[in-house]
Amino acid sequence: MRILDSLLSWLLDNLGKKILAILIAIGTWLAIRDATSFEHLIADVPLTILLDEGWAIQERSVSEVNILVRGSQLDVRFLTRDQMEVVLDLTRFRHEDVGIYELTPSMVRAPKAVRAVQVDPGEVRLVLDREQEKLVPVVADILGQPPEGFVQEGVVVTPSNVVLRGPAQRIAGVESVKTVPLDLEGRLRSFQLNRNLVPPSEAWSARMDPPQVRVEVRIVERSLRRDYTNVMISALLPPGAALAAEFFPPSVNVALRGRSDVVTNLTPGMIRAFVDFGDLSVGSRSDLPVQVPAPGGVEILAIDPPVVRADLRMATEGQAP
Repeated sequence: MRILDSLLSWLLDNLGKKILAILIAIGTWLAIRDATSFEHLIADVPLTILLDEGWAIQERSVSEVNILVRGSQLDVRFLTRDQMEVVLDLTRFRHEDVGIYELTPSMVRAPKAVRAVQVDPGEVRLVLDREQEKLVPVVADILGQPPEGFVQEGVVVTPSNVVLRGPAQRIAGVESVKTVPLDLEGRLRSFQLNRNLVPPSEAWSARMDPPQVRVEVRIVERSLRRDYTNVMISALLPPGAALAAEFFPPSVNVALRGRSDVVTNLTPGMIRAFVDFGDLSVGSRSDLPVQVPAPGGVEILAIDPPVVRADLRMATEGQAP
């Protein structure tokens, strides 16, 4: 009786304060529960499957899953698929050629502030095979074209071959692997970039060694060749000199090369050939080189003949120098 009396006295002592404390505790618990029970669905989270050495995935029913997570609204709001991963660890597991494996929230790797509560789909079907390796060439995946007036001259991949490891039945039919695409749009100069390799298929797993290669793309200005025949030769003489020149032969053929837009707009009258007489005296006859000034963006490839016989004499009345 004394014990009951003491207990009753304790319960009734400051009863109002005790009831208030209980209400505050309950309210706090409810607030915490509401603050940390916000749910959000994260779609397309990658599914990673770990196997023992010597095994590979020939076929899988899913590569990505949807995860329902729970946590505070602030933590869940900024959560992305890149921060999460589902790992099915089949190492030290008795492998079967075909198997169905359960996917549970405990396999989800996510920030500690949130908790996974559901995985959809909840299972994955795997077809396994023994792993083999094969040496395959690498092909650079080139997109687009350089701007007008430029052209892709060549592509060099280093290393040119990589070791592909995967299920024996799958890699037998793989002849090459590609790089992540390179876009040539707007590029005016040659360049080099490191590029990751793209797996041959998303339906089965493959490993490539090395997983990245160096790609060198050579870009040059597009050039065009044009030949001009019977370009008349002019004499380069001192100003006001009453001299005349005669050439044998009187014309030459000129071959040039340059940017296509420049060469296309050249007319025959814009191509001139001349001989510089320098200090050659009147009455002299000599073999002199023919010169052809190159317009901007153009290279003179050949002058035929490169040397002509030149005869310098006094100009007669009415004769042009």
